[in-house]
Amino acid sequence: MGSVSVEREIGRRVAEERQRIGLTQAALAERLGLASETVSRLERGAALPSVSRLARVAEALGVELRDLLTFSRQRTRKDQALARLISIARRRPVEDIDMMADIAGRIFERWK
Repeated sequence: MGSVSVEREIGRRVAEERQRIGLTQAALAERLGLASETVSRLERGAALPSVSRLARVAEALGVELRDLLTFSRQRTRKDQALARLISIARRRPVEDIDMMADIAGRIFERWK
């Protein structure tokens, strides 16, 4: 990973996901029951949370833990769109997700 620290990369990913869903640092801190300064330190890479706390952060952001540990700098528009779709779907019950998949399958069949 070169000279970039794991702490900064995790912080960058947390900030990206937080901003993607439109949360402020204060709002994320409130969801987690933490001080805003704690979230700020995490995002700056000044603190490395425990795995259990990072899992709680992922849950609060509506992403998988592995999403916060994926450090690829080259996220394509397709990767971003898929991440957005997955984030929306994660918040829905399985019946809604099945319906979305059926609708998407029908739409894409028409475009063959």
